[in-house]
Amino acid sequence: MSEHRVNPDLIHRTAWGNPLWNALQNLNIYGMCLAGSLVVSFIWPLALPACLLFTLITVLIFSLQRWRCPLRMPMTLRCADPSQDRMIKRSLFEFWPTLFQYETIKEFPANGIFYVGYQRIRDIGRELWLNIDDLTRHVMFFAATGGGKTETIFSWIINPLCWGRGFTLVDGKAQNDTARTIWYLSRRFGREDDVEVINFMNGGKSRSEIILSGDKSRPQSNTWNPFCYSTEAFTAETMQSMLPQNVQGGEWQSRAIAMNKALVFGTKFWCVREGRTMSLQMLREHMSLEGMAKLYCRGIDDQWPEEAIAPLRNYLQDVPGFDMSLVRTPSAWTEEPRKQHAYLSGQFSETFSTFTEAFGDIFAEDSGDIDIRDSIHSDRILMVMIPALDTSAHTTSALGRMFVTQQSMILARDLGYRLEGSDSQALEVKKYKGRFPYLCFLDEVGAYYTDRIAVEATQVRSLNFALILMAQDQERIEGQTSATSTATLMQNTGTKFAGRVVSGRQNGKDAEKRGRRRSAGQNEQPATSGRRVWRGLD
Repeated sequence: MSEHRVNPDLIHRTAWGNPLWNALQNLNIYGMCLAGSLVVSFIWPLALPACLLFTLITVLIFSLQRWRCPLRMPMTLRCADPSQDRMIKRSLFEFWPTLFQYETIKEFPANGIFYVGYQRIRDIGRELWLNIDDLTRHVMFFAATGGGKTETIFSWIINPLCWGRGFTLVDGKAQNDTARTIWYLSRRFGREDDVEVINFMNGGKSRSEIILSGDKSRPQSNTWNPFCYSTEAFTAETMQSMLPQNVQGGEWQSRAIAMNKALVFGTKFWCVREGRTMSLQMLREHMSLEGMAKLYCRGIDDQWPEEAIAPLRNYLQDVPGFDMSLVRTPSAWTEEPRKQHAYLSGQFSETFSTFTEAFGDIFAEDSGDIDIRDSIHSDRILMVMIPALDTSAHTTSALGRMFVTQQSMILARDLGYRLEGSDSQALEVKKYKGRFPYLCFLDEVGAYYTDRIAVEATQVRSLNFALILMAQDQERIEGQTSATSTATLMQNTGTKFAGRVVSGRQNGKDAEKRGRRRSAGQNEQPATSGRRVWRGLD
């Protein structure tokens, strides 16, 4: 197969317009034309009339250009946005659309609502804006440590505060100054009562010492019960997200998922029937083989419907070596079913122990302080602070994945399911659409990335929900999942920014291939001229 060198001039050529006309609208060329005309008129006075005519034409062409911002034009200017121009065909006669057609540019009003910053090098000082379509196509920001990701978040959250909307921030390497700064900004806008915090930071303090000392000081976090208002599917998916990813033993994990679904369905039905609140602690109590057998016997004695008993019975029958005739006498069980069940429940043991013991003061047994559905629909300011040094990488990942899974399940409920009825009854998605989108900031997303994030990026655009992801490198995201899922995420983030990037493999190739992404409709698309790689330490 032959390879031919690609001419970049053919790739970056203008979509429409005259090259000479575009050149005369350039500020540098315009200045050179005026200076050249002045010099020629001094050297050759007879050419003064021609120079004046040339200067007049140049000034006229330059003044006819449409001023624009590098990305979008802000809505407050109340003018047309050149970046959204579309070439269309029109007819001289409306009654005969196909007669005497000609091409013209259709203008659209400026609708930039999200202030990104200002340009620093070329056309310095020009503001950078994004519109709602750019935001709901999601944003990815790559930058190494010290590249300004957290400070960028502080500046970007001013946008939803100015809109009167809320936002969600999940920080994978949280510090208390982040939460304090966001509270200060919320206070400036009179929104301090809307701030909610799920704070998993403990400053390295021992939970045992806190319990023994009888510390009754003010809690530093709101309480949260992720299973209080969840359905069986929501709870099962949330628990499934706690499982380690990309590890050996996939067969055991698939069987553990089946055990988990039986446990969740039986426990949820019992809670609904008895008027109890489902919690993480309650699931842990019923996770043992004795607990599931006891739950099954309770269903038989209380005459539960067959649909409620079937998941528990099917699981107990599938446990190797378990005799259903001895279900009420655990002392008569052999060691084999206990061992088989321990392999399955052990998939959740580490995470359950950490959540119920280390973070027992956060995961409430009652309804808790925070309802994520209310936080999104009532425009609350929700922060999830996940420490990186206090916990293991698996615990950090499990905490983040639990929240992201809960959020995606709640958004799935907003999509609705009805096919019949009026639009107001069936199309629930329209109830929550507003003038501005709801923003979800995922800082250090590589620490807790899950495939759910890629799925959200493909679906939540219709809900006016925007994801803004911050990461150090693409390799860490791939370490949490497959390269295919990472590629899907990258394809579904329409706007990408790059700060100080140190990675020498994937990020460098991605930046070199894409260059600095410019808005649609702009003629020039500058690309990076190259990159340097230093091996070792200086």
